[in-house]
Order: sequence, then C-alpha cells, then structure tokens
Amino acid sequence: MSTSLNRRQFVELGLLSSAQLFALGCRKVAHSPVHSEPSSPAAIDLGPLLTDPQQVIDLPDGFSYVVLQTAGDLMSDGHRMPPQPDGMTAVMDEDGHYVLLRNHELSDAQWLQRHELPTGFFHSEIPPQGSYNPEMYGGVSRLIVGIEKLDQALLGHAPATDCVERSHMVLTGTKFNCSGGAVPHGWISCEETDTVGHGYAFFTRTDDETLVDPHSRRITSWGRFCREGIALDTSTGVVYMSEDHGQGCFYRYVPADATQPMGPGTLQALAIPEVEDTDPEDGLIDGTSWSVTWLNIDDPQAHEEPCRTQGKRLGASRFNRCEGIVWDGTFVWFVASQGGPQSAGQLYRYEPSSQTLTLAVQVTDRSALSMPDNLAVTPWGDLLLAEDNYNNGGGATHQHMRGLTRDGRIYDIARNPKNTPEWSGAEFTGACFSPDGQVLFVNMQSPQNLTIAIRGPWPTR
Repeated sequence: MSTSLNRRQFVELGLLSSAQLFALGCRKVAHSPVHSEPSSPAAIDLGPLLTDPQQVIDLPDGFSYVVLQTAGDLMSDGHRMPPQPDGMTAVMDEDGHYVLLRNHELSDAQWLQRHELPTGFFHSEIPPQGSYNPEMYGGVSRLIVGIEKLDQALLGHAPATDCVERSHMVLTGTKFNCSGGAVPHGWISCEETDTVGHGYAFFTRTDDETLVDPHSRRITSWGRFCREGIALDTSTGVVYMSEDHGQGCFYRYVPADATQPMGPGTLQALAIPEVEDTDPEDGLIDGTSWSVTWLNIDDPQAHEEPCRTQGKRLGASRFNRCEGIVWDGTFVWFVASQGGPQSAGQLYRYEPSSQTLTLAVQVTDRSALSMPDNLAVTPWGDLLLAEDNYNNGGGATHQHMRGLTRDGRIYDIARNPKNTPEWSGAEFTGACFSPDGQVLFVNMQSPQNLTIAIRGPWPTR
C-alpha cells in the first residue's frame, strides 16, 4: 500500500483555490459577537422560497435550476451514475468546462439491497476490476459540464441532457464515501467508516480521465477512522479532519514537511481543557472560547483500538458527530451535527494562529436551522449550511440549504419539497460553487439521487 503521493502532487497542493480564500467573519445567532470582524453590510434577503411545480427544488424568485444527472443515467464509460451522491467539488479546466468530482456514499451489495438501492450500475453489476475492494460499491465519479450549454439550459433554451459532455467513474471499491475536501488540482474523498481495511482518505485529480489505481491514491499517513471531511491550511500544510461518530474526535495531521501534507507526519486529536464532552447534559454556552491543545494518536492505523478511543484515553474532547468542515483562509469551521441543547447542531470555529476554539452557534430553533451537515463558503463571504434532518421533531419539516451571514442572520437558499409527516426528505449534499461564483452545484440523495446546477441573482460582497 502506498503511504504517500509523489512529490509533484505534494507541490501542487501548495496553492489554495481562490474560492477557498473568501474571508468569513461570523457571529453567533442572536447573541454576542464571536469575534471582532465587522458585521455584514446590508442584510441579505433572497426572498421567500417558491414552490417548484416540478417538485424537485424550491428556490427564491429569479433563480433557476437544471438536473445534470440522475442515478441510473448512462455515463460515457458505459457505467451508470451510482445512487447516493454526496460530497463534491467544482473546478474549471483548461478548455473552459466546469469539472465536478462527486462522491457516492455506498457500501456492499447487502447494504444496497437493504436500503432498496440498485446494484446494477456497473457493467457487470459488480465493481469493476481494479476496485479497491471488489465487494464495495462506493467511489467517485467525474462530470465535465459545458458552460455555454449550461447557460442555455438554465435559460430554458436547451435540454439539460446536453449540459454534461462527459462523465465517468474515477474511483471504485471504497466504502461510504461521504464527504472530503477540495484541494488544488483535486478532491479528497473520505470513507466514513473504520471497518477493517477501510476508513481512509483517497486523492482524486480533476484531470483523471479513467479509473485510477486506488491503492496508489490512498493516503495511509493520515490514519484510519470514521473520517467525514478535511480542510487543508496551505500556509502550514496542516490538514484538519472531522469524524462522524457520536463519540468522535476532531483531528489534525501535522506533516513533517509543510510542502508534503500527505507525507510523513503526526495525527493529533483536539483537547479542550476541562471539557471532556462538548455535548453535556447541562450544555455549553454560545460564544465560549477555549485555548486548546493537541494530543498525539500513537496508532493512527487503529490496529488495536479506534483512533477516537485512543484520543479519549489521552484526554481528547468528544464531539457529537463532526461532519461538515471548511477552511476560509483564516479559520477552520466545522459542525457537530447532533450536538447542542436540541441535539440539532453546533457550529465551531478554530483559529490556528492562536489555537483558539469558539462555539459560534448552537441550534435552538429547528424551524430556522436544523442539523447542519455539509458546509461551504459562498462567493459573498457567508457560510452555506446544508441540513440533514433525521426526523421532524422540534419544528424541522424539510431539508434546507441555509445561509449564515457574518452578523449571525440565517436565511433560506433552497428547500427539498418532498417530505412526509415522519420524514423531512432527502438531504442536500456536496454543495459547492463554480470557480466563477455563478453556479451552485448540489446533490440530493435517495430517493431523488440527483445532481443539480442552480443560478440566480446571488448576493455580491
């Protein structure tokens, strides 16, 4: 198994894409400021969400969307789009196309059958030769989207089927590829599991034209755990990682050489002094900041016990399902999706320069924001939070994408109109903006299993 990538690939990670450099200053909702950045300019109001007659996605007035691909659609390599699209990134290639790298959160055939998902999306109905694990159906697909064709489709002048010029699989045989993180020239896809042989991160390139050798792309040095997502601080080469587990830790990987963030280094777990559990019965106070420390994980491959168990034994703090994570050029933001007084989410902000962690937001009104999962920084500097509601308790009836302004105001961006009294509907995943800031790409999971492009009168900075 490869423990690192080649030096050229490390050097390519030394530049951060412009979309990741939008400075974001956020304050906690309806309480005192969580840092000293100036508050937002004029309040952002995209307007009320309008009912979509097609029952796909509700958007504000003036916005339009097209469905780029649906699970089961035939791709250019002869495979069909797998279901459960998840984490995703968008870049622009040298020919002026949008390029999407998209996760598929799948396990083995029994798991797919149990969740009433198809298994026949590969040529032979099993993962193709060269898959990381021939029994697992997860992986990464790649879409090449023509910008002019997308423009015409969004205007209603051309069919959406014309937008995707090519699509194909680039990684197969992995398990529960949930989220990951955008890095220059590529996408890190993470396995949200720590079953034997899995729990790794994989590097996929935006110019991968065919299936890659997954063993050569496995980032063994980062360790093995229920990794949800990553955020790279290119000024130091440090990689921050979230763990989607009820007893999970928050991690960072400190490389021995800052220019080689996937090379040799040290995996560490975060510890808040005197806070063993960030989700205690008596609750934490919004706006609280702590000077934190980092504890070395001695067995990052988890040969004897999970990394989170090692961390807890050493004194690391527990988070209730760390999921979405994003770097804005100054801060690392991450979500504990089931933390807080309503078990409906906490948003944390970590400042590497001072090693300070702040509890920025705790959800108290599930009708305004509920169980945020995926995170993204918008071109106008706000946070985009995609919800993943498991039930309708406490006022959450739908899945939304919401915006969070720098002065703490929450506003609606989109809504999934399909729900039931017992179920909030399929979650939004993989939200990411095109490099020019014009198009928001997002996935919807089962039963819709869609990849969507959205455009409209986005706010300006």
